[in-house]
Amino acid sequence: MQTLFLLENAMNLVLPEAQGRIYNMVQTLDDIECQMVQGQAYLPANKLGELEIRKEHIDMLEDEYFRWSCRLADQLGVPLYWGAERFQGRRRGRVNVPVSG
Repeated sequence: MQTLFLLENAMNLVLPEAQGRIYNMVQTLDDIECQMVQGQAYLPANKLGELEIRKEHIDMLEDEYFRWSCRLADQLGVPLYWGAERFQGRRRGRVNVPVSG
């Protein structure tokens, strides 16, 4: 990606006291990703004994992944890669609109 240098520069500027926070955010994202993979096993079922499985479970995990990605990007001072499929249609806040004229 053309903007990868932004992340590399930001990572080089992380203060030692903030490294634990960054690590925890990355670990949280990894945990969410693992839960999405494990959640695939429950996709064919609506109910397991008395437990009813949420159909939107994976979507809820995607929302959490987006939320933590935004936090990590904010912490590092870098933009999200909006070209990534998982971030399509999820813009929050200001949106750049092309102006003609």
